[in-house]
Amino acid sequence: MTTAPPERSVPKPVFTDAEAGAKEFPDSDARRFNYYTPQKRKQTHYEDMTVEVQPDPRHYLSQGWLYGFSDGRGGYPLDWTVLKAWGSDRPEPERFPGSERNVGAWMHVDHGLGLYLYANANRRAPTNMHNNAISVNSMHRIRAAQDLALYNLTLTEEVPGFNGTAHLEAWKSDPAWQGVREVAEQLTATDDWCEAIFAGNVVFEPLVGELFRSHLVQQAAPRNGDFVTPTIVGAAEYDFAERDLRYTKPMFELLTNDREFADQNREIMQQWLSTWVPRCLSAARTLQPIWSQPDQKPPRFEDGLDACKSRFAGILTDINLEPPEELAQ
Repeated sequence: MTTAPPERSVPKPVFTDAEAGAKEFPDSDARRFNYYTPQKRKQTHYEDMTVEVQPDPRHYLSQGWLYGFSDGRGGYPLDWTVLKAWGSDRPEPERFPGSERNVGAWMHVDHGLGLYLYANANRRAPTNMHNNAISVNSMHRIRAAQDLALYNLTLTEEVPGFNGTAHLEAWKSDPAWQGVREVAEQLTATDDWCEAIFAGNVVFEPLVGELFRSHLVQQAAPRNGDFVTPTIVGAAEYDFAERDLRYTKPMFELLTNDREFADQNREIMQQWLSTWVPRCLSAARTLQPIWSQPDQKPPRFEDGLDACKSRFAGILTDINLEPPEELAQ
C-alpha cells in the first residue's frame, strides 16, 4: 500500500497591484515617449535613450534646479557660455513627390521579374553554377520589391495624407507606366531561360532600370529634400550593378567565345538585341513625363537616356556583341 506524499508548504505568490504594469493611468498603454518632439516623424531609439536624460528644468519646474551653488546659481548656470540657444527649428524632412505613384509602381517591376523571370529561369537553367547565380538574382529582385512595399506601408502610417494605394492605379492605367508594364509582362512570358536573363540583365536593366533608379529617383529625390527614398532604391541599384551584372557578363562572354558555337551564339544574341532594344527604348521614353513632376527637376531625361545608352554599349562590348542599329532610336 502506498502512502500519498504529504503536501508541501511553499510560499504562494500574492499580487498586491504593485508589480510593474499593474497600475493604470493616463498614457499607461502608450508605446512611445511623449516628453519630447522627435527630430523626424518617427522617434528613434537614440532619441528615446538620450533626449532629456539631463532635462532643462525650465520646461517643468518654476523653482529651477533643486540644488545650486552657494551664490544662488542653479546646477548648470546658463552663463557658463556666452552662446545662447532656444531650440531647433529644423524643417520636417521632405519626401520625393513621386513616392506614392512612381516609386511604388517600380515595386511591381521588381516583384514580377523576381518571381516570374529570374525564379523561372533558375528552374530551367542546366547547371548548379547557373542556378546559384540566377536564384540570388531572383532574391535580389524580390527583396527590392519587399523593401518598397514596407517603405510604402511605413509612409502610409506615418505621413498624413500619403496615399499608399496610388501605385496600383499608376501601374494599371497611368500612360507613363504602360510601356514598362508591357515590357515586364513580355519578359516574364519569355520561354528561353537564356534569352530571359539576357533581355532582363543586358538590355532592360541598363536601358530602363538604371534610367529610372539612377537618373530619376536618386537625382530628383535629394534635390527635393528626400534622402530616404534614394537609400532604398540605391540598394537595388547596387545589387544589379555590383552583383547581378557581374555574373551576367562572364556568363554570356563564355558563349560568345565558345570554341565551336561562338558565331552561332553571337548571331542569336544580336537577334535578341534587335527584338528587345526597341521595346526597352520605347518603354523608357514613355517614362519621360515623370521627369517633369518634381518641384526641383532632375537632369534632363535625354541626358540620362544617353548615359544609359553609352553604358549599355559598353556592356555589349564586354560580351563581344555589337550595338544594334535600333539603339539610335
